[in-house]
Amino acid sequence: MSNIEEVRSQGIEFVSLLKDVSLNIRDFKLFGDGSNNNINIYYYQDGLLDKTVGQFFVKMPDKLAESLPGSYISPDIFLQELGHKESIKSQILGDFTSKGQRLFNHEEDHFKVNVFHGSTSDVPREITQLAASESFTEMVRIEYQKALADIIEPVLRYRQNHESAVAIRIVEDCLATGDSILGVLSALYNKTKVNELGRVRVDVAVATTQSILILRKFAKDNGIELELNIGYLAFGLSKGKRTPGKGLEHSNYITYPAPLLQEFDDLFFDLGWNIEELVGKKRTKKHRDGIQVVGDMGDAAQSVDKSFDRDIPWNALRNDTHGARKADLFNKQINFKNNIHPTLLFMANGGYMMRSFFQYFLKPNLKKTSGLMISAKRRFDEGEDGIGAQGLGFGVLLSDIPKQLIIHE
Repeated sequence: MSNIEEVRSQGIEFVSLLKDVSLNIRDFKLFGDGSNNNINIYYYQDGLLDKTVGQFFVKMPDKLAESLPGSYISPDIFLQELGHKESIKSQILGDFTSKGQRLFNHEEDHFKVNVFHGSTSDVPREITQLAASESFTEMVRIEYQKALADIIEPVLRYRQNHESAVAIRIVEDCLATGDSILGVLSALYNKTKVNELGRVRVDVAVATTQSILILRKFAKDNGIELELNIGYLAFGLSKGKRTPGKGLEHSNYITYPAPLLQEFDDLFFDLGWNIEELVGKKRTKKHRDGIQVVGDMGDAAQSVDKSFDRDIPWNALRNDTHGARKADLFNKQINFKNNIHPTLLFMANGGYMMRSFFQYFLKPNLKKTSGLMISAKRRFDEGEDGIGAQGLGFGVLLSDIPKQLIIHE
């Protein structure tokens, strides 16, 4: 079996496994009662055991969690699963740049997908090249955010007739596996007053085919009307490095798998994108098993000095501590309003940047807006003796949910 046939087979197995996994929101195991520092999670970071704390830990199904690292859902398998012809593959992989138009759309019961840019259009390629930089200097961060603004603007501006019926609107930088959204919605539904999930809209700059299929399954299992508006598609996840415990470090970063690069070469031999230059970049520990599509978006999302506000005007709207401005106003405000829909939901740290994009492009009346900023971190909780770890496995650690919203049983 060739390498391409092998990864295609893995993709088919993932799709099959997903059909057998329950993603019913009532079946997720939640740990914690919503108090600060209630849950201790022990995980490996750069070979060392570290600890982090949160309000809730939402455990993901083991079979699903185990299948994601190193996975690749090829464009043809993805299109086949959604019932589209493989002939449009070159379209979604191509160099189309949206000025508001949708490049691809899919609609079925409870689930919609809209994609706005081709995966090899100018701006995604620029983001990949900036992500390959040795470090995010202030100037690299500025150029990265400019490129991301071009990607997300048509996504945010896209409107449909049912906008007023949306209960929750999530604005994210990237969807690698979709588990952060599953974890947040599960906690909100089961543990808080923000439990109206009839219709959910997700706006995101880049999403993998894995995350799309997972969220599709989630919508179906829960009877949720879910709409995904996506800047452009990605297809691979890093495998990561096995740690002394059971977890994987640096897994599930969005990557360009080798078979996908081969498809790029076959489809777009005159693309003018020097893949070899990217491959030749010095790789950090995070880059050991593939070229990253977007790199560390949380790092790229840091605010910069106010002297650059003219270059990136959304920077003037930053009122958080993530980066140079260090304002920290939003986190100390409870902005949830039960009678206003939709509730805007952002996830730190990339959410700080996405919120500033939302404010800059759409100019909402903040007095008539309901919003939350929640921290949702993917973690593998180790099961080692002597450190107090519960060995919960892979899941999402949540914090910064206002205590006033938590329902105590």
